[in-house]
Order: sequence, then C-alpha cells, then structure tokens
Amino acid sequence: MKMSHKCFGVWSLILLLAGGLVLSGCSGKSEGAEGGGSPEPKAVTEENTADAETGKITELMQRYFDKGLKYRGKDTSEHLSAEMLTYYGDAPEGMEAAIYKVNVKTGTVVDGVSGMPLYNLFLDANSVPNLKDMSGEEANRALENMILPVLKEKGYVYEGKMDEVFSGFVGDGFLELAIPGSEEDTGTTFHLEVEPFTKELKTLPSTSIGEIDEDLGDGDAVGDKTSGTEEIPQLANLSDWNERGFNQDQEQSFDMDTASWGKVRLVSGYYLKGDEKKPLFLLADDQDRILYTLPDSHPQNLRFQDILAIGFKDMNGDGVKDIVIINEYTEPNKKSGQKALSRASVYFAQEKVYSTLPWYNDVLSDSVKNLTIANLEKKGAEILQRIQSDLKKEDAQAAFDTLSGYICTPQLQRYLDWDYAASSDSVVLFINESNTFSESYIVYAIAERLGEARSAELASDAKLAGRVKQYEKLVREMTNDLATYNYIASGGGTIWQIINAGSELDLQFALNQYADGNAKSSTVDVKALESLQEDWDGFHSELKSVIENKKMGAENPDALELSPEDVEELKDIEKALAKNMDQFVKLASKDPDASVFIEHIEDSLGFEW
Repeated sequence: MKMSHKCFGVWSLILLLAGGLVLSGCSGKSEGAEGGGSPEPKAVTEENTADAETGKITELMQRYFDKGLKYRGKDTSEHLSAEMLTYYGDAPEGMEAAIYKVNVKTGTVVDGVSGMPLYNLFLDANSVPNLKDMSGEEANRALENMILPVLKEKGYVYEGKMDEVFSGFVGDGFLELAIPGSEEDTGTTFHLEVEPFTKELKTLPSTSIGEIDEDLGDGDAVGDKTSGTEEIPQLANLSDWNERGFNQDQEQSFDMDTASWGKVRLVSGYYLKGDEKKPLFLLADDQDRILYTLPDSHPQNLRFQDILAIGFKDMNGDGVKDIVIINEYTEPNKKSGQKALSRASVYFAQEKVYSTLPWYNDVLSDSVKNLTIANLEKKGAEILQRIQSDLKKEDAQAAFDTLSGYICTPQLQRYLDWDYAASSDSVVLFINESNTFSESYIVYAIAERLGEARSAELASDAKLAGRVKQYEKLVREMTNDLATYNYIASGGGTIWQIINAGSELDLQFALNQYADGNAKSSTVDVKALESLQEDWDGFHSELKSVIENKKMGAENPDALELSPEDVEELKDIEKALAKNMDQFVKLASKDPDASVFIEHIEDSLGFEW
C-alpha cells in the first residue's frame, strides 16, 4: 500500500450504504463443534458479551457498508463519550482507504478521518437521512435540519446557519457548537455538544467575554496569532478600553456595513503597553458593545506611530469589502533624521471573522512605492488577476503555484513560520477552496519554492550546498518511511496527505535554518543524539515485532492483521531506516548544527495517530 499524493475530498471516500438496520433484529451465527454435535457451552462473561456485540456490529458494517470492511480495533480515547469500533476497507487503485468508526452505545457511524456523523445503525432506516450519499453542502443542510430543532427544544435561541457556530466534530457522533447568548445573555457563549441522530444534547461550561478577560489578565489574550504579532486583550465594551487609556482616533473611525452584524462602527486608535503605542481596531455596535477586535498585524520589529489611512475595498474579489489600513512606524533604534516607514494591513471579511495574511501585507508594503488606499487596491487587483487567470483557464495547479510564489516572501524564508504563510486561509480567500487537495498541494508548493530559493542562494557555496543536499536526502527518506509506517498502522486516509505536506514544509524550514547558520552551536548536542538513538531503538524493536507477527500491536487481541503486501513494504522500510539512521547519526555526531534535523526526526518517530 504505497502512499499516494492523489487527493480526494472526504466525501469521495464515503462508500455507499445500503440502508439501516435495527441491531436487535440481527443475531450471531452458531457454529457446531468439530466433527459434529453441539459445542461445549461457554460461560457468559463480560468479555464474551463484548465480543458478541462487536461481531454483530461488524456483520452490519460489512453487510450495509461494504463487504470488504475489516474490523481493526477499538478507540477508547478519553474525549469520546463511548467506545468506538474502527473499520477500514480496501480502496480502488488510486483511491485512499475508507475508515469508519461506530459508537457502540448509540450506533452512530462517523467518518474515521473527519469525525463527521454519517448514519445510525440502530435507528429505523426511514427515520434518519443518509448523509453518506450527500455532497458537503447537502450534508450540512441535513445536519442543520436535525440539530437546530434540538437547540430550540432545549431553549437555545439561534436563527443563523450552523457553520457560524460549528466548532468541530468530537469523533463519537457529537458536534461541538458555540451558541451566542440572547439579548439578555449578551457577551455569553454557550458551548454545547449535540448528537444529530439520537438528539442528545450536553452542555459544557459557558464563557463570557468579561470572564475570559479576567482570567487572561492584562498580558494575555484570545485570538489569532501570526509571526511577529501580539495577541490583543478581548474586552466586552468600549468603556472597558477607555478605562485602560484607549486613545480613539475620531478622524480614522468610520461607520461601515457588514454581512454578519449589519451597520457597525470601526473604532480606531491605540493603547499603551508600557511606553509603547499599540494600534487597536474595534467593531462596535450603537451601544458601544465590542462585536469584534481585529487581530494585530503590525511587525514587532517596528514601533507604531500613527494611523495614516483606512479604506474599504474588495481585495480578493468575493464581492465583500475588506478593511485596508495604512500605519506609520519607526524602527526602535531610529537614528536622527531617519524617515518613518509606512506599512499596509488588509483584513479580509469572512463570516464574523476578519483574517489577515502576513505575507500579503508584506507583498503590498514592499512592492507599492507610494502607499495609498488607491495604490494598494490597484496592486491587490494585480495579484488577484494573476492568480485567478489560471483558474479561468481551469488550471488549478497553476493557480496554486502562483499563489505559493507570492507566499514565499523573503520574510517567510527568514521567519520560517507556519502562521506567517497562513496557507489554509490564503487558499480559501484567493482560490475559494478548502479540501484535502488544496490543503496539501499549497503546502507542498510553498515547500518547493523555499527549496528553490535556498538552492539559488547556495549556488556560490558548493561545500555547504553539498551538506544541505545530503541531509535533505537522508532526512526526507527517513520521515517518508516513518510516515508510511504510520499510514499503514492507522488504516490510511486522506488526512495523511496533509500530514506529509506539513512534514515536508517543516523539513524545508529546518534546511533553511541550517543553511542560514541559525542553528550554529559550538559543540555537538550529545544528549539530543542519545535521546534520538534511544527513541530509534524502541521504534526499531516495535517495527521488527510487527513484521515478525504480521500484526500491528500483536499483544492486542483486536490487532490489525497486515496484508502480505504491507509486510513486504515494512521489510523494505526497516532496512532503509536502519541504513539511513546509521548514516545520519555518524554525520550528526560530527556536526554541531545538525540539531535541527535531530528534532525533525524525533517528531516523526514520536508521531501519534
């Protein structure tokens, strides 16, 4: 089972279900003793009963999902409300294996990758929808139709769309929601878990903005954090900020229309942190209640001085006006007569969220000589046109490659920071996609760009370029082999495309750090090498046991049995890993700067799926 980088959405993985069946309508088979006659009766134990129930559910899964589905064990993670039985199936050539989990308590079947509830085995087939057959949009509507009446029945007033309050899939059939309070409960958020099929609702501790701020204190905050930025305290009312010495800039505060809150006011200004000014931009209603605080996006190596201009322009062509801000800064070590610097920040409007892309702000600020709102809009239109011209030609990969070229700024090469790249938000905002293909492809494209830029910089240093290339080959081969092992152990799934893409980008970050000399140390980190060797010895022993027993976790009676092809592939992996690890340790034992690669390999060895 070779790992494939072909990408399919979660819905492409869901096999067709034939229908529902009430569990009590099924019974297990009774087999006679060897040679005829009745078998010796077994004592009824908790273990036997559990095995019988597992057998019934397995029979149903194979009968109504796919005959090739195999039971591979139990998931008893603490965050789950009940024990989950895990099943995986062999996939057609080029497709990823499907994974399902069944809640033994409720009968709800969830997608094994996303945790999305799909169906319920215990309920009448005519009483529940089959989300398995639906597109993503249809499934969302079906979930809303099941969940919103439950909220209303339990006294939670909510009239919006579910995706606005959706926090995630728990993995046991429940969805986690964050429901805003009514007018009487302004500032309070109710955290709930709802099971769409069984209609069960669980309440989690609610929070209020005031309580959050009190818990966080003056120096902490909730919200987005990007490279070179600070988190901003979240306060409930404008008066709370005024009490902290907020200086409002009336000339740069404007009324604006939003899709989520209607007419609001953008309140601009700054507050003091020590003796340093910090810019602050708030969205407030006519009662001075703060609806949203724009995340900080100004560079920390500069000191804020003033707000120069604010405009409202659609920068990504989605038909919604975004917030464009130009601030003035100086450098902390400013010399006499040094000019102030102007930098742009764009806040992209989404549903009740404004996203900022650090790389985009830098591209605008560094490529527009005269920073004005009009010039920024013009440059933004140029970037958008280049990306979307490929989409109009139905060349999605070219669009991703163009976008990755913008993301891979000199600052990214310096910061080596996932938050700075903001790859997921970038794809959503400029290509309007959010799936396994987009999430993994853009990360691979950024990683490739980083590698190309590094190779160009090392063209004049053949010795260093040779060492970097040697480490790149060794570490990539090892992390890919470790990823393949985890892929087989977990039963597969498209989520591994995203995981592997992330590992490749982390490797490029490590290679850049090594090449730039940022990892320089005077001595070899002996303790790190010893720790790596210890972790490798433990993993190597486990790997050889798996190959010998042809099972993942042979001590577990429900261990996953491996196919002959998997066993042969693991044998190849074991040989390659042993050879490459030995070679890497010899290199790293003489190279003080190799610590960045030791950490990368340790992360792969310790990866938990």
